[in-house]
Amino acid sequence: MQQIIYSILPIFLLIVLGFIAQKVINLRHPIVTFFSKKGIIPQNGWTDVLNQYALYIALPSLILYSLLSTPLNNAISNQIISFTLISSFVFIALLFLVIKLFNIKKQFASTLLLCGYLGNIAYIGFPYLSAIIKGSEPTISIIIGIHITISFTFILYLLEKHLAGNVSPLHIFKKLIAQPLLIAVVVGVLFSITNFSLHPVILETINMIAKSASPTVLIALGAFFAKSWSAPKHPFQVVLLTFVKLLAFPLVSFFIAYGWYDISKVTLPLLESTMPIAITSFALSHRYHLDKQTIGYAIILSTILSFVTITVFSGIVL
Repeated sequence: MQQIIYSILPIFLLIVLGFIAQKVINLRHPIVTFFSKKGIIPQNGWTDVLNQYALYIALPSLILYSLLSTPLNNAISNQIISFTLISSFVFIALLFLVIKLFNIKKQFASTLLLCGYLGNIAYIGFPYLSAIIKGSEPTISIIIGIHITISFTFILYLLEKHLAGNVSPLHIFKKLIAQPLLIAVVVGVLFSITNFSLHPVILETINMIAKSASPTVLIALGAFFAKSWSAPKHPFQVVLLTFVKLLAFPLVSFFIAYGWYDISKVTLPLLESTMPIAITSFALSHRYHLDKQTIGYAIILSTILSFVTITVFSGIVL
């Protein structure tokens, strides 16, 4: 429990920092106006600037480094790989089926696809799991790599297809290959499979940028709330997103694990499925014109409730 608290508290502190930074700009004090005119601080706030940095520089670096840090052809349990892939695609298929059956509107359907699967497997999952299961770091890195690859290939394809409607596969392909996160996945997988080694100086540079990804998005999230603070416009959607990520995905994963796998062999990917909504979703909401407020509240609510859900699910399998 203590490890979960230590992993989650910094998230809220960074959100508060972004909230305060934006509030300072909102005051329009003469000193703030002076610095804004000089270009030292953004005139309209931090959200757009930080989201652009996160989406085009920091998050691609995080993805690339996570895939380069542990080669994918390292020895790893076939059960872990197959379980991670099967549970992911079964859940995504079920989610897509629900969207079609209930004829959910495009914007929220895309939000469900993005937030329902993409969990905070790195910023919360990695430190928590590596603390409770010693020596698990290489395996966790590979699980994260699989989740990232699925998220920024298959999920983004579904987003483009769902939002764009009936467009040619070539049009979707052109948009996908211009996606910096997807480029990072492709490059990282190729380098990892071929054992291509970057110079240590370059690799450490990528690592330093990667470490700025999560703080950047969290500060941007806090700034967004300070700029447009209000009660959630769609509270039911916030609750539903939280339910899908914290309960639906883990339950599907648990059903598959207990039905077809040795539970002790797939503990790590099973617990990764219990992580709250990824902060990356907030950055992607900017690119795909999704409801930032709903996603932002869902990130906060799911992160708070994950104190309980992660503890419960961990108690079941450990």
